[in-house]
Formats: sequence, structure tokens, C-alpha cells
Amino acid sequence: MIIDSIRTHPNFPFDHAFERVNDYIEAQKYWLAVLRSVPGFKESDWHAKLQEPNIKDDMYLGRVIHIINLEDAKEITLQTTSVAADVNMTLTENPPMTPKEMKAQAELFGPGFQLTDIQKNGIPPEQALADSQARFAKAPLEAWVEKTDHFQSDAMNPEGGVLIPVERLVLTSEISARAEPVAVHALSLFLETGPAAARVNEAFPDPE
Repeated sequence: MIIDSIRTHPNFPFDHAFERVNDYIEAQKYWLAVLRSVPGFKESDWHAKLQEPNIKDDMYLGRVIHIINLEDAKEITLQTTSVAADVNMTLTENPPMTPKEMKAQAELFGPGFQLTDIQKNGIPPEQALADSQARFAKAPLEAWVEKTDHFQSDAMNPEGGVLIPVERLVLTSEISARAEPVAVHALSLFLETGPAAARVNEAFPDPE
């Protein structure tokens, strides 16, 4: 099977897909193989969600699959992650404050306003690593279904298209033996006939 050959790749489970293009591509292959193994997934019913290509953003977010089934009014956004990717995102989004930012804070709140060490210096790498390891030990993936609108282009429509209400499954998961069957279960629940939000969100409550 294709998925078995992917598991033998020397870089499996592609923890650095967020910074290595080849690993990102392999992670994409892996998750596509997992998706194809899910009962109820009929590939011909699904199409890539059209959007401006941005490989840098996709790698950073771990977004490897974004597809839509207009007949069933459902979308799937599948994101691959890892402790390394999570730490990278935490450090990227919580950098030390610049002198300009510190000055702006003082002007806004007054000279007596005290910044915390984390606000001034950013989250320490060792704390980001410990926090990430704790989260992944608790749950290897997160899954939820949200209701949103898909804009379907239509040249005959004066607005350029129409908004179609859809349910979107957002599945963010590490690649591991423990995560794979859970991911398949989440996908299976979502692909069952009919509305999926209550069904999936009850099975996968917010880990926080």
C-alpha cells in the first residue's frame, strides 16, 4: 500500500514539514492516503478548494488538504502538525517586544505600566517546548466542525457568484500510530450522511 511506503521514508513522520518542502509534500501524500482509506470517502465527489496558492503559509499552518463537496455542502481542511511545528508557531507569534512597541505601550498606559518578562522578552523556547509537549501528550489531534459560507463563482450572477452554507471539518493532527485511527474516526463521523457538526463536536470536545 502507498501509505506503508510513506511510513518507511527516512524523514517520517515529517515533523519539520513546516520548514522543509520535501517533508511537507510527503506529509501531504500521507494524509491523502489516510483520507482515501476512510470508509465513505468518494474522491470523485470532492474537489480542491480554489484559493490563491501560498506554499509558505500552507507549510507554516500545516495545511495539506483543503477540499469541498458542494453536493453535500461539506469542506475538509486537514492540517499536519508536530511538537516542532507547534513550538515554531508559538515562538514566531510571541516574539520579544521591540523598543518601538515598548514605547507605544508606555505612551498608551503611562510610564508606570509594567510589562511582564514574557511581554518584553517573548516566550522562552524551553517554555514553548514544555507547553507543546504537554498539549500533545494530552491529545494528538484536534477536530471540530464549524458552519461557514463557500463563495461559488457564477458568471451569470450579478454579484459574481453565490454564498453556499457549508459545514467545514478542521482536523489538525500529528502523524503517529496513535493519531491515525483517531483521525480516521473523525473523518468517518464527518462523512456520514447529514449534518455533522453536533456529531463530530460531541465526539471531539475542546481539549482545553
